[in-house]
Amino acid sequence: LLGKWIFYAATSDSEEQLKELKTVHSFWVEQTPIPDSEDMLSRFGHKA
Repeated sequence: LLGKWIFYAATSDSEEQLKELKTVHSFWVEQTPIPDSEDMLSRFGHKA
């Protein structure tokens, strides 16, 4: 699941989160492993 992902669709049981999702027009997330660690670096960006 590494690499750059484009956010296409989402849903939520929370009315508040659904309101937030409706304001996002474009979203991406990029996940990269941190060397010598079990952790990941996540970078993201969105256009409201």
